[in-house]
Amino acid sequence: MKGILVPVTATYVGLIDLVISVIGIRNLDKTIVMRYAVEPGMPPVRIQCDADVKFYVQLKKRDVYVLSKFPISIDVLDESAAEAMPPEVG
Repeated sequence: MKGILVPVTATYVGLIDLVISVIGIRNLDKTIVMRYAVEPGMPPVRIQCDADVKFYVQLKKRDVYVLSKFPISIDVLDESAAEAMPPEVG
């Protein structure tokens, strides 16, 4: 498990680059899937664009003293596995 702080000014591409550098991924033929849980028992929210990153940052700003709230889970998938994933709804 690794920990990173998402910068307030983060973009989707910037966050992906940060994750790649922290995890140490060398093969760029991978797909990075980022999700976070809002409530127990609810499906995780997927981060797919700049707007999703901004929304996540705003959630984190509400609870600045609880660093472990809304942890992001990272899946590193081969391209073929990523293509087989069902589309996200919502």
